[in-house]
Amino acid sequence: MNLIVKRPVIVGRVITVLLFLLHQSAHAGRPMEIDDAGIVDQGTCQLEAWADIRQHSEGYWLMPACNIGGNLELSLGGGFQHEKHADHGKTISVQAKTVVIEGLAEYLDVAVSVGYDFHRIDGDAEREWTLNVPVTMALGSEHLLWHNNIGTVFEQEDEHWLLTWGAGLEYAATERVSLYAEIFGESGTRPFYQLATGYWWFPEQLQVTFGFADSLEGSRDERWLTLGLNWVGWSF
Repeated sequence: MNLIVKRPVIVGRVITVLLFLLHQSAHAGRPMEIDDAGIVDQGTCQLEAWADIRQHSEGYWLMPACNIGGNLELSLGGGFQHEKHADHGKTISVQAKTVVIEGLAEYLDVAVSVGYDFHRIDGDAEREWTLNVPVTMALGSEHLLWHNNIGTVFEQEDEHWLLTWGAGLEYAATERVSLYAEIFGESGTRPFYQLATGYWWFPEQLQVTFGFADSLEGSRDERWLTLGLNWVGWSF
């Protein structure tokens, strides 16, 4: 997973995909790997699309989410992973999320999400069930948020459970510029970190994001770039 900045063809593909999504009114981007404890407003949706660029692969993802019941956000999307020297993969992802604590002491929110991922690689299928508890705290003001995740993943084919965790900061530097920093991982693997920034093209509606991630050991084979768009608040 090496940082790819010398490959104009790959960067061109990413830009083309993102511009296509813009033209199709599918705007998105996910600057953080960990989740926050919020959901979209009732009767509205958000649409996230992003591209992960690694040394030996490229991934393209699309994930819409809508609030259909006041306190229930449903997501349904998927992605395509293009491997340079291996089989390509496809993923379908479904998630339901609800807020269980909102505005505790005016600064703490807690949510719970459950999800199902179906991966197919060269005819082989892998299924995962996830449970996650995101906790978001405001640190002094609404401009600085601290996100924490604790959860688990059940790998159905291997009948194996993994613990997942993460923590990160989100800072609204200006009305348009946001900064992100996070660390995350799962049991049995090295932790990763990500540094990212987001620019609100239209404040609180359309955001462009860019992130760089790596393992804490700093291996050149475990790095990636993320480019994305995030469109929020459209009604149905």
